[in-house]
Amino acid sequence: MFSIWKSVTKSSIGFWVYRHEFHRTFRSYVTATAFTHQKGASTCQQLKSRSLLRIAGLDAKEFLQGLLTNDMHCFTASHCTSQYSMLLNTQGRVLWDLIVYKVADGEDRQEVYLAECEREFADDILKHMKKYRVRKKVDLANIHEEMHSWIVLPSGETSLSIVKNKSVVFSSTDPRVAELGHRFVLRDGIKASDVVENCQEADDATWYEQLRYRLGVGEGSIDHPPAQCFPLECNIDYLNGVSFNKGCYIGQELTARTHHTGVVRKRLMPLRLGSELKDKLRSDAPIVNSAGRSVGKLRGLVAAHALGLMRVKEW
Repeated sequence: MFSIWKSVTKSSIGFWVYRHEFHRTFRSYVTATAFTHQKGASTCQQLKSRSLLRIAGLDAKEFLQGLLTNDMHCFTASHCTSQYSMLLNTQGRVLWDLIVYKVADGEDRQEVYLAECEREFADDILKHMKKYRVRKKVDLANIHEEMHSWIVLPSGETSLSIVKNKSVVFSSTDPRVAELGHRFVLRDGIKASDVVENCQEADDATWYEQLRYRLGVGEGSIDHPPAQCFPLECNIDYLNGVSFNKGCYIGQELTARTHHTGVVRKRLMPLRLGSELKDKLRSDAPIVNSAGRSVGKLRGLVAAHALGLMRVKEW
């Protein structure tokens, strides 16, 4: 247990207005805490903890439409190329978070999508999807040995200059927040620095995690423990990861009801730890305020940055 009042500075949390106006300040906080890196050069890193699943077939879109929180029809209606989404269980709790990429329309009108997920659970996600495939014309495969996900963060306002290369399977701005840079899917053996001009790999292996935590964006099972948290607690509504206008999907009822009542008691929030605490804490450590009252629980932490599931009113 640790006291948040002793370990977290006001400037790191983002103006102390999370308590009543979190929905108004999330984007402002993300912009204000943009990660700094070497001027003039883009920074890249392979996301080794992530894997890619291939979903293809005549019924691929409708198949995913019934499983994911987001609306797959946006790929046609708004011409988007990527979207953030989640898989829920029947109780409306988060199982896994995904980033879905529309790669191309294959032969015979077959649509091809890639789903980026946590590598540790890739096979579990495939198994989960196969339970709902029934007679749909969909092919599912784990292609982590063929392709890999990379993040590229441009320097300042500089736009990326991409070398034309068949090894670039997909590239797009991160669909959650633009400050997370660009997502690339590259074939095995190719680095982002090979296809993006003036780009260098990050020296710190935790660079991407620190960037995410500084921006307050959760990802994977540490930040979203499977079957233990709800999508709105994970800020899925602020990260463009849910549609409240689409039809039914697994876990939709509770998610929609919570949204329409407007009551979300806990939210995932970014924290900055004091130097005396960052090496002594563990995930799930309780967080208390100056009065000794529990106000949340620690999720993941990297260096001095962390995410906590905080009680909005208590905060």
